[in-house]
Amino acid sequence: MTSTVMPDIYGKVRNLLTFGGQTNYHLERLNNYKKYWNFYNGKHWSFKRTDEEPVVTMNYTRAIVNTGVNFLFGEGFEVVIPDDPATPEYDPDTRSFIKEMLEETWRRNKKELWSLKCGQQGGTTGDVFVRASWEADDVLEAPYCRFDIMPSQYCFPEYDGTDTQKMTAMLMIFPVFKSKGATGQQEVVVKAEYWTKEKVVYFEDDVEIGSEENILGEIPIVHIPNYPLSGDPYGISDLVDAVELQKSLNEVATDISDVVNYHGSPITIIEGAGVEEAEKGAGKVWSLPEGAKAYNLEMSGDLGANLEFFNMIREALFEITQTPEAVLAGAGEISNTTGVALAMQYLPLVQKRKIKILTYGYGLRLLNRLAIIITDKEDDAFHKKLKPLKGNVYRNDVLFPPALPRDEAIELDNSLKRLEGGISSRREEMKRLYGWDDKKIDTLLEQIKKERLEMEQADYGSSGDTDVVTPKRPNPDSQSHKVSITAGQGTGNDK
Repeated sequence: MTSTVMPDIYGKVRNLLTFGGQTNYHLERLNNYKKYWNFYNGKHWSFKRTDEEPVVTMNYTRAIVNTGVNFLFGEGFEVVIPDDPATPEYDPDTRSFIKEMLEETWRRNKKELWSLKCGQQGGTTGDVFVRASWEADDVLEAPYCRFDIMPSQYCFPEYDGTDTQKMTAMLMIFPVFKSKGATGQQEVVVKAEYWTKEKVVYFEDDVEIGSEENILGEIPIVHIPNYPLSGDPYGISDLVDAVELQKSLNEVATDISDVVNYHGSPITIIEGAGVEEAEKGAGKVWSLPEGAKAYNLEMSGDLGANLEFFNMIREALFEITQTPEAVLAGAGEISNTTGVALAMQYLPLVQKRKIKILTYGYGLRLLNRLAIIITDKEDDAFHKKLKPLKGNVYRNDVLFPPALPRDEAIELDNSLKRLEGGISSRREEMKRLYGWDDKKIDTLLEQIKKERLEMEQADYGSSGDTDVVTPKRPNPDSQSHKVSITAGQGTGNDK
């Protein structure tokens, strides 16, 4: 089925791409996507050996991609609403309902599973395309903005000249199996959608079948490059430098396997006697005619050079893909390595993660913006809350927690020293240690203040002095609390 259908699909894709005018450029990209997915899925060999001997496939490519995904999304991410000093009110308070909506939207999109698929698609192909739409028919959830990760090979974006962040059009092509005639025979129909800010044009097998107005006024698709490449809108796959090394590794491993198999079952040579006179099996005794001899064919070489070359390729694979071998091999011996030493040990992976946070973080912020736009159009209750707000209502940020374990005891000790030295506040230390937003910190500080007050009152009551009144304690964090600048004034006001 595949061998007869795929050429037809590529022909239809080629015709549809003529509509966008970038056929050859995109077909090269599709070939790379196919190659990377084959290696991720363990399809490393394009042939079968005629002698039916096995081929060895050591799939490090999948482990490399999965390690990158876990290092980026393993601890999840958090959506926050940053404060805009130009507004008269403190944004995280006045726009808390936006944060709650976004958190609920990600929950309904199964954020942990979505993040895994997003990182997997980007790490393998180099690109992630996410389509935002309103989902009103979910059997388990109330209506919400849905984020669908599209296969990269289905998406063909167009950009405004050299501005690779300004998408002017998007052609999405995807095959659909349909029953044909009374026999119910399956055939492949290629459907396509061509999105612009003004309208959406629909195709089926190269033929335009209709169009409609784009009521959003913008393309509801976000492109996230896995790793940026200057001057190119598309990202770099985690496997771009790994494929050739993986092929060489498999070939050397197969050669080593052949040598080992041969020594386990060597070829026996009999001179001066017939083969029928020799019985096969353990414990058999041969009686050969005078002058006849039998011996095993031995190889003059050894495995030393093969193993050395194998280890060299394996080490190069880890180095070039910025994946420390210790990450794939497991935790190893547990030690009291400091956070700084651990960060240096995993420095290549940490550096690669920092770059990916820039690209994936920006893409997630754009998705949050689309969620606000779409929910505003579809949810009347949310629209009524959003309408009175002034300024940029789409401002949001995405925080990724640290990927490496931390020595919290040392960090707390450093925080206490900064507090004692008067160069920081509890609020700033909470942000530094845990990345909490101001609303969560406010709630926690109020709880701490209330508990201390209750404890002091309990201490006074136990002494028998009922006339003692607990004094009102000042808020030690009032000066460090970030607030908006009152409109028309140049000074900050404490909340």
